[in-house]
Amino acid sequence: MTVYFSLLKITETYDGDQSKCRTQGCTLTKSLAMKKKNWHITPWLFLFSAVLSIQLASCDAYNFSQPQPADRENMYVFPDEMLGKWKEDTFTTEIDFSVPLNNNSGDKYYDNTQPLPADENEGVYIITKHYVSLIFTSGEKIVKGAWPQLTNGNEFRYPDRYFSYYKVMQTISYDSLKHPVDTTDNYILYRHKIYEKTQDRLLEKGYSYYSIGDTIVVLKKDTLTIDLGQNAFLRKLNASLYVLNIKNGILSDEMDPAWWKVILLQITADDKIVQWEPASKSSRLGCMFYERPSKSDYFYFDCQWSSDELLRLKAEGYFEKGSTLIRTKD
Repeated sequence: MTVYFSLLKITETYDGDQSKCRTQGCTLTKSLAMKKKNWHITPWLFLFSAVLSIQLASCDAYNFSQPQPADRENMYVFPDEMLGKWKEDTFTTEIDFSVPLNNNSGDKYYDNTQPLPADENEGVYIITKHYVSLIFTSGEKIVKGAWPQLTNGNEFRYPDRYFSYYKVMQTISYDSLKHPVDTTDNYILYRHKIYEKTQDRLLEKGYSYYSIGDTIVVLKKDTLTIDLGQNAFLRKLNASLYVLNIKNGILSDEMDPAWWKVILLQITADDKIVQWEPASKSSRLGCMFYERPSKSDYFYFDCQWSSDELLRLKAEGYFEKGSTLIRTKD
């Protein structure tokens, strides 16, 4: 799965059955304390994969053994044309949307294709000389109690609002005969904050919240900052096109820090920043030497492209256009 938030494309990948596939669609999404979640940030400053343009289709990851292009020096400052405050021009988000499966376990299939109201999630990028920050806010709704419950007809019953992007405080597990076998706490409330548990029962970051009847509303505001340095830097292709190289370890603890993400950043004549990332077509290049197929394919490259080669590959469609950032007025 993947979630974008503008320049970022965060990808959360789950290997296993669909009932475990939550949050973050595939094809940025989100992640701050990313322990259990695999956020593969792909676009723009992956400031945090988290972020948000969640798509749930195929989320492919392109990993490079070395920064690109090989014939250009590292740059540790952003060009003046990129400095300022930016937002994605067509900001869309998606959030996990669960549908009960017709079985006896109460499992759910997570669709992740339902749109989230635009006023609940919005990303802002702040680019300075030496770092880029992604600031985003969001809201999450959680239904109190343990779910799913059983009706008198021995059918699973979910909260009335469960299909409007609500989560639940507790989850009840059932055996094949629909006998409850366990109740799991999905959240912890402590000192005016709510903490979500990961699949490994670790705690994610705590957020402020308030209650309305049987619903808990969580207010989230997060910032992800990436500093230019040895693990993230630019290389210049021409006056308007730069390559952002970021080590995977900067994006997630679960990603091998030996590999790099490669994103092209183009400054347009109308004062926008366009992100370009490897297209599926690039998997056919000779320097792609290993593919790990799954719900999300992982491609590994050992390339030493020159700046001219990289420009040719972009022109021939081996990189595809991602998000576009526009400068904010405030």
